[in-house]
Amino acid sequence: MTDATATLSIGLDQPNRYRLYAFKACPFAHRVRLLRLLAAEDAMEVSFAKDQNADDKMYVFDPPEPVFSATTLKQVYQQSAAPDYSGRFSTPLVIDQTTKQMVHNESLDIAVAMAQSDNSKTLLPEGATDLAQELANITMLPYKYLMTKDATQKQDIVDQLEATLDKYESLLGTQPYLLGEHISLPDCILWITLIRFDNVYGRIFGILSSSKTIQSDYPNLTKYVERIWKTPSQSSKTTLGDEIDMPELVRLYWVSPTIGALCSHDQSLPPPPVLDLF
Repeated sequence: MTDATATLSIGLDQPNRYRLYAFKACPFAHRVRLLRLLAAEDAMEVSFAKDQNADDKMYVFDPPEPVFSATTLKQVYQQSAAPDYSGRFSTPLVIDQTTKQMVHNESLDIAVAMAQSDNSKTLLPEGATDLAQELANITMLPYKYLMTKDATQKQDIVDQLEATLDKYESLLGTQPYLLGEHISLPDCILWITLIRFDNVYGRIFGILSSSKTIQSDYPNLTKYVERIWKTPSQSSKTTLGDEIDMPELVRLYWVSPTIGALCSHDQSLPPPPVLDLF
């Protein structure tokens, strides 16, 4: 989280006020997508980038997104951010559609602000913010594994991931969610790592974690993945898992120019078959 966490406010009472720009493979945008489904379906619309350009790795829209008729995420930033903005052109990005101004682009700040505005008051119970930050650090570990070439560092990351899985396998044998009886912000953050673990982090990134998989070796985590997958959205018109196309998610990672530069797989070949999550 950043210093903006304490001051960022995202009101959820005005229909279609905000627009979220996301990329389906991005785990950080996925946090905000889940919070939107749980608390802001009416207040926030979504535009998904289709892919990344091979040349500059920029996210592209096809057809153009509806607010600025932009064909790249960079164009959205250029038209919505402050003139002195010098940050990355990354997802997630939230803009205010009434002013066409950028609201924020740090995923955990956005997710916390949305959870704070939720009328149910169950998404951010005591201890949720600290646990969310701890799990956000875990989210980064597979990407750190991919970026380092040091074998010792890689093994340390695998050990951290396996310790995390073991810890929550034990906890979730005694309660349905991380902080008790209700889904909350930390669940959203852990879940996006779990659903990527076998098919993406294990098979594409090469994190074997002693050859264990969530589905085969962690029964409580597998039930937890399924439980959250089937959680109804705010409107009850969909579930948190309904918008996930796992073969497409795997494909996006497989063909990503960013990931491809760090992995050894042949991107001209089809991605590996998708393993069942539960």
